[in-house]
Amino acid sequence: MPASLIAKGQIISDRIPEKTRLQAQEKQLQLSLERVLSASIQAPPKPLPVPAVAPLPPVNYLEFEAAIKRANIAIALSQEEINIKQQEISELSQIPDLDPILIEHEQAKLKQLQLNHQIAVNELELAQGKLQTAKQQREYQKYLASITAARRVEEENQAKAFYQRQLAEYNEKIAAKEIQVTQLQEKLNDIQSQVENLQIVSPYSGTVRNIEFLGQSEDGSIAVKILLLVKDN
Repeated sequence: MPASLIAKGQIISDRIPEKTRLQAQEKQLQLSLERVLSASIQAPPKPLPVPAVAPLPPVNYLEFEAAIKRANIAIALSQEEINIKQQEISELSQIPDLDPILIEHEQAKLKQLQLNHQIAVNELELAQGKLQTAKQQREYQKYLASITAARRVEEENQAKAFYQRQLAEYNEKIAAKEIQVTQLQEKLNDIQSQVENLQIVSPYSGTVRNIEFLGQSEDGSIAVKILLLVKDN
């Protein structure tokens, strides 16, 4: 049997079935790694600021206070006129043989003054009621504004809490992706290392002088020793 020549770098052992199986695994791992790397994980959008509650417009009670002041003045003046008219009637009643028609006329004037006085009192009560109503409405507006402000704060807190939950989920997904990439890369490196170890490459150029059988392992692989005759250049 003629001696076989082997060139440097020539493959002298290659486990094709095992290599084919590992290369198939390598391809599958590579596809899985690319799929994981290409998967997009979107960061959650930051919550929009909650609109501030508009301040209440300035309030002014001067109109109602002026109406109350006018009504008080009208009451005081009408009361003074009533007092004067009562004094006049009292003095007239002391005059002997005075025509009763004159007394009746003055008493009619007194009744008109008393009516005017009552109208002024009614106007005072109306003005006071309007002022009180305006103040109550203002207090109600403040109450509604406080509720709106509290609701806005609650909405803002809820938005922040929701964002924090989304951010935590985002970070968990990022961490899980990194772990998955690391695991796939480690498996891929291991497969590639196994593929490389399946091939035995001659480190020298030479002539095969002897092949010695060393044994067979449990997985069916056979160990041999090859003796090369190498020429010095």
